[in-house]
Amino acid sequence: MRALSAYELVQVWEWGQAKHSVDRALGLLTLAQSELNLDQLAGLSVGQRNTRLLTLREQTLGPQLNGYAECTQCGEQLEFSVEVNDIRLPEPQQTEFDLSVDGFGLHCRLPNSRDLASIVGYSDVQAARQLLIECCVLQALYDGQSLAPTALPSSLIPALASAVIERDPQAEIRFALQCPACGQEWSALFDIVAYFWTELEDRVKHLLYDVHTLAQAYGWREADILTMSAARRAFYLKRVGGQD
Repeated sequence: MRALSAYELVQVWEWGQAKHSVDRALGLLTLAQSELNLDQLAGLSVGQRNTRLLTLREQTLGPQLNGYAECTQCGEQLEFSVEVNDIRLPEPQQTEFDLSVDGFGLHCRLPNSRDLASIVGYSDVQAARQLLIECCVLQALYDGQSLAPTALPSSLIPALASAVIERDPQAEIRFALQCPACGQEWSALFDIVAYFWTELEDRVKHLLYDVHTLAQAYGWREADILTMSAARRAFYLKRVGGQD
């Protein structure tokens, strides 16, 4: 894992404009972990993927995450910050597991990016959950008899979801929040992919503004400006602005 350069940030931002968040996540990791191919990265569990995105974000943009939330009771605007190290968890070592519930014996695997991609566009939540079951239940038995995953009842979904979160906790990152105005407490879901991409867009816009300023002043090419160190770009920008 390595930090992304300014040039790579601009490239991946341009590539990802029309992409889904699943593709954006894999695109970022493909650049940062070139020793792994796309198929290997897509096979990571959702929690493994999120852990690596947290690390990439830390290396590229810094260790502190700044968040905003609205109180679910009174609407108060909250600002909070957290260090990546405080929420990053170890990656699961095994992606397959066994589960026994209500007479069913299941051999399952943790959901991955391919599974998430398979339900993109589903408006029917129940149907999407059923498809995830079919993807992630590798073998099913009921009272010792083999059963197709498509025949499993939806009543198993809560138990399966709990088993996945227990074994892959980074798949669902939540912040415990308390409103300073009314005291309301709640749990807010944190989407590292959306968060990282929003920050990336903001950084790229600043970089492109710097490119525009320096190209106008010196006639340099975009690629040359982006491959400069941040310190050199800052120096030239100060000179353009008339600062010593």
